Amino acid sequence: VFEVDQDLASCADVYVELGRWVHEGTALVVDDVKILQRTTLSPTLSPTFSPTESIDAGPTSTPTIKTDAPTTSFLFTCPDAGTSPIELPTGPVMLQHAGYGKLCTLTKVGSSDAGNETVVPIARSYDNNSWEKSAGEFATSLFYGKEILCYISGCQLMLPPTDGSAVYLLSAYTYSLSEKDQYARFLETATFGVTKEELDSMTASSRNVNEEIAVWVSNQMNETVIPVTSHRENWRRGLNPRVPTSTSIGIPHHPCDKNSRWRKITFVRNDNMWHVDKKLRVIGNGPFRLELNGWMRTIVDDFWVDHSEYTDYIFDPTFDYELCNNPEEMINGRLYIKLQDETCVSVQNPVVNVAGYESNLIMFDLPDEEVNPIDLNWTNEEPLEFILETSLFDDPTFSSMCSELPLVPELGDEPIFGKMSDGTYLLFDPRLVVQKNDLDNPIIDGGKNAVLASGGDTFCSNVPRTFLNEETCVISSDACKPSANNQVDILLENSTIAAINNLTGHYVYAIQGLLVSYEGISLQHPCTPGLRSRWEPQSTCIPTELYNATNATLHELILKSGDQNPYIRDIYFPQTESGCDVGDMDPVIEIEVNGQCWKRVHDEHMSTFDMSYWVENHPGGPNAIQKWAQNNGTILIYPSVLEREPHGMSRWNNNWQKFSYVGRFGDTLRLGDLPNDLRSEQVTNYFDPSSNDHQTEVWVCGSPFEVNNKKNDGFLFDADNGYQTMGWNPGSNRKYVWLMTALSATDQLRQRVAWAIAQIIVVVKDAIDSEYGKS
Repeated sequence: VFEVDQDLASCADVYVELGRWVHEGTALVVDDVKILQRTTLSPTLSPTFSPTESIDAGPTSTPTIKTDAPTTSFLFTCPDAGTSPIELPTGPVMLQHAGYGKLCTLTKVGSSDAGNETVVPIARSYDNNSWEKSAGEFATSLFYGKEILCYISGCQLMLPPTDGSAVYLLSAYTYSLSEKDQYARFLETATFGVTKEELDSMTASSRNVNEEIAVWVSNQMNETVIPVTSHRENWRRGLNPRVPTSTSIGIPHHPCDKNSRWRKITFVRNDNMWHVDKKLRVIGNGPFRLELNGWMRTIVDDFWVDHSEYTDYIFDPTFDYELCNNPEEMINGRLYIKLQDETCVSVQNPVVNVAGYESNLIMFDLPDEEVNPIDLNWTNEEPLEFILETSLFDDPTFSSMCSELPLVPELGDEPIFGKMSDGTYLLFDPRLVVQKNDLDNPIIDGGKNAVLASGGDTFCSNVPRTFLNEETCVISSDACKPSANNQVDILLENSTIAAINNLTGHYVYAIQGLLVSYEGISLQHPCTPGLRSRWEPQSTCIPTELYNATNATLHELILKSGDQNPYIRDIYFPQTESGCDVGDMDPVIEIEVNGQCWKRVHDEHMSTFDMSYWVENHPGGPNAIQKWAQNNGTILIYPSVLEREPHGMSRWNNNWQKFSYVGRFGDTLRLGDLPNDLRSEQVTNYFDPSSNDHQTEVWVCGSPFEVNNKKNDGFLFDADNGYQTMGWNPGSNRKYVWLMTALSATDQLRQRVAWAIAQIIVVVKDAIDSEYGKS
């Protein structure tokens, strides 16, 4: 029996489908189909003029709709504040709304086993609002699955019988807020927290509360009164990381520059990076001369291995001890080196001391009055980092020496030392220079000088012309061209990927070896609505047994796919339609389409990623990733079923979001669509030789809040550029910037609104990555 219920009663047509889920090889015999009764006609477009005849079954126990008149006649009014509560009867009661400035509560008052009075909240009304249930176990159970029925005159609810010792009481209270409390309550909702300064300012205003709040909101949203606080600007101003050489985002300062940095500690984290040599020589038998990669770093009177099994260890002056962990950047902190037997042990991280060797080194006699400690909050108030607050280029004593030094330091360059009048020795500690390139002050050469000085390692700063900056762009005849809008097409295949790797020093690979299903971890079925699935043509075929509906649906999607990639094909299952059979659940599928076999593969099979991050962070060491690039190799086979140590799919699933996605192997993409780290000047010139013609007039443009870093403010934020300053994950910078902005920004309302919108339209990286396979 198929009954047309109230959900279907208004439908013009109702279809009954028979045999939808009948499996192949099974027959359904239908004896007869009849419509026994048609109870109603379709609803008319206008009301009838006379009531319909129907059987009156009597009044309902509760109102069926909200009406102006309740089903109970007596209306209880809240008592005056300060007077005795009103006792209510059990059963249905009608309660009038509390007036403005008044709070009315309904409670159940009784006694505990110990004889103490108990008060259980049930409901409340305030400021002429409808009655609402209170928090608590009793109120939750009383109103479970029900609503308080409210009308114009009041609200009705059912009070269950009590055990005789408890009563229901209706009580009233008045309340008022001082101006200060009203401002505080408002600021709690409009900002990230109330400050005493802002609260005192609003309280001291001669305007009334509503007027003052209106003025505050207007000022908060007016950029001419309260400028926009930019997260990007805050990050760039506090960006002062160590960079021993040029990087894609900028070059380090020169030792003679104003605000150049100098340190007292000999070894830092950048001495232990995977892509730099880190060979330590310990020469002598006391005092000891420590050399890193052939260059002297310091002299120490004593040097020993801090390990119980090597208490009498004698250093071999001919052996290269390799750094094996990040050093502790404090006086006599731990410096980790690998001994001849590959054991990683700790020694001491000494201060810089090159007494007696000054004539053999690059040495500046630094002016004491211009060298001051900095970043004391990072060094427990111990002066280990110093800033030079004048330019040595302007001092005739140093100008010739400064001009002889390279404009940009390179890895492996001879270290540069400084000496104070008290005999303190310092080591030049290059930091990143971030140039100002905002809307009103675009770099006139687009950053060309930095590109040339770095040998092409630093990217062009010129920004593509858009609606954001077109009014402030200028014409330049000697500037680099922005690569982000380069329209040259490149085919992503072996020779292209190999060229990118050779030009950038990165490790870009197409990925193979990923599994659709492994030990309970499986991809979703390709018939999942909205899902993108990937298929690879096969020379031989063992078609998977599928129900007819599934086979026909996948056949049509693969056949009609517009994907022109010669190696793989992506199909997108429709969001709303479901043409597959629910009996098909295995995501591993082979299917024949017009004589061609297609196999379902992992969604990232033959996707191309920049795996450089994993070179440094792979648990098995850099070679696990680097080895695939030998002989210009461009395919990395993920060892999911490696016999010696099968990785399964968990390691890939936990880490793949950290790799920059380049594209699908075999696809054509625009040069300007390459990830930023790969779109270097060398890569741009290689694929688009015409871009190397710097004499052509080009638009030079800046971008919003692209400010320079404030070097004399010290270190705040690191940069994800292959080097480390404080050792944490640079990706956490977003969190720190947001927190600092929320705590200190003057445009609190603007920041709070932006945060609220971000909860509705989520665009954080992890959310995007997790939905990568969805259309």
